[in-house]
Amino acid sequence: MGCSSSAPAGEIDRGAIKLRVLYTPARQQLIVRVKQAKNLIAADLNGASDAFVKVFLVKNDEAVADTKRQTTVKPRTLCPVWDEELQWEMGGGADDLAESSIRIEVWDKDTLNADDFLGSTTIKAEELIKSAEGLNGWFTLFGEEAGASTFQFLGPNWQPALPEDIFGVDATVPLEEEDNVEEEMEEEDDEVNFERADSEAASEADDDVGDISNMDEAGLAELNPMQRKKTFKKLVKSEKESILQAAADIGRRREAEGMPRRHITVVYNPVSGNGTAKRIVDRKVTPILRLAHVEYDVVPTQYAGFAIEFMKDLDLSHTDGVLIAGGDGLVHEVLTGYCLRSDKGGGLPIGIVPSGTANAMAHELHQRKSHSQTSVVGWAAVAAAANITRDVDVLEVGTPDGVDNVYALSVLGWGLAGAVALQAAKMRWIPGQKKFRYDLAGFVTMVKSWPVINEANFNFLMDKEGEDGSKTEEWESQDLAVINLIVTNMSALGLDHPIIDGVAPDDGYFGVCVIDGAATRTNVIGAAMGMKKGKFMGDHKCAKTFRVREVKIEPKLGTKTPYNIDGDPLDCMPIHIKCLHKGVSVFAHPPKVTTEDASE
Repeated sequence: MGCSSSAPAGEIDRGAIKLRVLYTPARQQLIVRVKQAKNLIAADLNGASDAFVKVFLVKNDEAVADTKRQTTVKPRTLCPVWDEELQWEMGGGADDLAESSIRIEVWDKDTLNADDFLGSTTIKAEELIKSAEGLNGWFTLFGEEAGASTFQFLGPNWQPALPEDIFGVDATVPLEEEDNVEEEMEEEDDEVNFERADSEAASEADDDVGDISNMDEAGLAELNPMQRKKTFKKLVKSEKESILQAAADIGRRREAEGMPRRHITVVYNPVSGNGTAKRIVDRKVTPILRLAHVEYDVVPTQYAGFAIEFMKDLDLSHTDGVLIAGGDGLVHEVLTGYCLRSDKGGGLPIGIVPSGTANAMAHELHQRKSHSQTSVVGWAAVAAAANITRDVDVLEVGTPDGVDNVYALSVLGWGLAGAVALQAAKMRWIPGQKKFRYDLAGFVTMVKSWPVINEANFNFLMDKEGEDGSKTEEWESQDLAVINLIVTNMSALGLDHPIIDGVAPDDGYFGVCVIDGAATRTNVIGAAMGMKKGKFMGDHKCAKTFRVREVKIEPKLGTKTPYNIDGDPLDCMPIHIKCLHKGVSVFAHPPKVTTEDASE
């Protein structure tokens, strides 16, 4: 039905609510079906609202007695779905109703304080009685200052507008017409460093790079500086278009087939990546979820260890997955809280949106050619929207009685690895690229703290094969002096830190790489430089490697260097590390997404 608005079409800053409002003369019955709302304002510190709807009749600017009805409360969401029907018997018929208005208010439920008003709309009954079909669609929510008669019907197919700067691309024009890639995106996509051209001028022939459809960042090395910059922009733009198209396809299929709504909880660290996590969530993650018709809550961490307690208390019945926007440290916290639950996480998938300094598992899971931040972040959100998952191993770090176990998705470091990570954490104030800070931290540690040697007794649970071909497991004990220890379930920690060849995140084993205490500073620098060239640290002459399911480490008396677990320190103590085979389900970044991937 066509309906003119009595309010100007301006910014919808309090969101909108979808209703079906109908009066049936034969039954003299008013029916309001409260379907859903989108883009509500956040009334609570967790970045969401506990939303419910009040509906009542108004006559002569006063609420009519005994007409108040309300929906159930939908906790921790800005996009609630109710699909609840409210009814009124109108004994006076249409004439009585025509003198009234229908007031719809959305509120945030508070347990200890007064409920918070979120927005409202008022429908004049005369608008309703004009049509046998009633009103069915979206209505703008207004603030209290707008007045009780404010009304704006948006139609049945309204969708929230995407931010104009989604992925640094103007979302108000067709993607194929958008030629700009903002400088900010160049800074964020810093996996490739562009050299300045010796000459500002370059011929069109020199800059013509032809077909880029099969080119990745590695192929850029063969191009001149001007070609590299131009080609990288094209690659990033192509990824943006693919990501947005995939999300939109998922959303269209969900809507067309009436699939139940998915709900994703997004947890982010406000200080991760010098504050980039919030920008990534606001400008990249949530717009993709909205395109895919996925509801979401956004939860900022409030203090160190917040995510552990949050995950331990999370009501799994209200979410279909958790997206983690931060570095490896936040992933470690979420995973630890997940695994400390009595239900061991209940099979809830988690996903990683990288915005910190390492993000090793994020890159391990990413299967696209491009490893720009746009690609890794965008496809992480698409994977969550489509519910595409895989199971990966978890490192369980057992500690002495009285101390909770901790859990890692990537790595445990000790010695030089731990010292460098701690030094890098002290350098968060340094501007510029995040990788530079780790390189600088390594240099400072090598100069100021050399040698970092820890002595411990190691017990490895090793696979043994008998003469008859039978396989058993036996404990093997070694006393080792260690300059650097890395325990990981991946072959590489990020794009340019290859550690141990042949280690996979889902094979039930982890690799242990030990740099012997007898290694010289030159040896260690050589191993580090070799990694930059793609050589595995474990292949260096000063390294020993083990492939095991469990290892026990008992530091010798007087050893105080802390461990480093996915970016977080753990005091030096005896520990028992176990590989929990396929211990957690993660949103995997697919090499190709189609509309068939919009899993229920």
